[in-house]
Amino acid sequence: MRSSFRNLVASLFPILTLVVLLPPAKAERRALVIGNAAYADAPLKNPVNDARAIEARLKALDFTTTRVENLKRDQIGSTISGFTSTIRPGDEVVLFYAGHGLQVDGQNYFPAVDAKIETEDDVMLNSLNLQSLVRHIESAKAAVTLLFLDACRSNTFGRSFRGGEIGLARFPEAPSGTLIQYATRPGSVASDGAREHGLYTEQLLAALSLANEPVEQTMKRVATAVKKASNGKQDPWIEGHLDGDFCFAGCGAASPPSAPALGPTSGSNIDQDEELWQAVKDSKDAADFQNYLSNFRHGRHVIVAQQKIKNLTVQVATAPAAAVPLQKDTLQSVPLPVTKESHGAAPMPDPSITHSAVAAVARPPSEAEKVHEPELFSSVGADLVRDSRTGLVWTKSDNGSDINWEQADSYCTNLGMKLPTIAQIQALVVRDPAMHSACGDRTCKVSTQFRLTGSRFWSDNIQRAEWILANSVNLESGRSTEFFANLPTGMRALCVRGG
Repeated sequence: MRSSFRNLVASLFPILTLVVLLPPAKAERRALVIGNAAYADAPLKNPVNDARAIEARLKALDFTTTRVENLKRDQIGSTISGFTSTIRPGDEVVLFYAGHGLQVDGQNYFPAVDAKIETEDDVMLNSLNLQSLVRHIESAKAAVTLLFLDACRSNTFGRSFRGGEIGLARFPEAPSGTLIQYATRPGSVASDGAREHGLYTEQLLAALSLANEPVEQTMKRVATAVKKASNGKQDPWIEGHLDGDFCFAGCGAASPPSAPALGPTSGSNIDQDEELWQAVKDSKDAADFQNYLSNFRHGRHVIVAQQKIKNLTVQVATAPAAAVPLQKDTLQSVPLPVTKESHGAAPMPDPSITHSAVAAVARPPSEAEKVHEPELFSSVGADLVRDSRTGLVWTKSDNGSDINWEQADSYCTNLGMKLPTIAQIQALVVRDPAMHSACGDRTCKVSTQFRLTGSRFWSDNIQRAEWILANSVNLESGRSTEFFANLPTGMRALCVRGG
């Protein structure tokens, strides 16, 4: 018997040794993302947009995601069990929720979009219980659990309940290794947002670009930005604690560079970030902060720069110049030049003039250029102007107010025109100061044929990744920069036809 046991041990020894020597399994990153908007009695505008944008960002940060849009009552059980069954000991887990939320007896609930709730007793049968979900994640032995809760968008379901408590309740019994951020203080209501994201989610998306800092710092950054943007009306709340450090991109990892170096500055990318910020932080020109965002999309001061742009844009827009109304029928009746080569289409832009307008402005104009520049642009009716070099037909006036990229694209399409390319906008720059035109309270290097209310104009170039970015051109300088496509912040639409 002893001999048999020794033989068994001997045969198993190599296997046992291999098991001991194998490295521990790498922790996986998993996220459950829920956006509830299509409520029968109280629909919301932004939660589905929020969920999609957050999922895209988390995927870029190596999370395996489960996204649920407009969770229904019969999906609650399968959503919880399906997600938590994928979690393994040591995994890092994120839960993001956007939609209505309410509390009953100190428990937090996220109602299904088809919920039928008239009394407190109906809540548990029609909602996802947050505490129950967290207990399931704890049972799966996740190492890190992060909850980002953009609820309660309004106090819809709980108005007639006995307790009358609005918003979500605190979660003091949150397990160790769990960190929770509410979009607003427990018992308060959060904003659904005036644009395509809720106020909290908008700031969370921006803060996640600083992915190499501890998550506690990320949450504080979000809270500060939301409180400032809401003038103190919405104050995000943080509860729980982590046992160690967690950073979305790895603590201490360098931020990925998003633009060429700024010059012969020595030191790290972080040093350049801080150097540029110190140079522009007190500026009264929104273009300086846009330049910072273009150079350091993942910089330390992204949120503050965005807020500076918004504030300065509001100041400039207090007395906007009047826009000249354009009629689509008038635009469509304008003839375009016809050549043998074009067979009815407008000639393509001359490659010789698609140069960088920045370089062109820097070179002193020749006398010949000064003589001929007044003839470069000619009026075509009351609303249009033609560039004689390219044959392109432009609207004389922009849209007249701040506009995001999607709105700008629709504006031009409705006129039977389109947004121009970067090179087409830059080719509008003329070198003769006598020909420069007012654009709002500034002066742009374009023909006096144009009547502009701003200096920055969207191009047709858009990049749809984890950040939706589009290029604009500043006609004060001719420079092109990337900017967040969903933010209007001083942008205008100038439309073109024939390119």
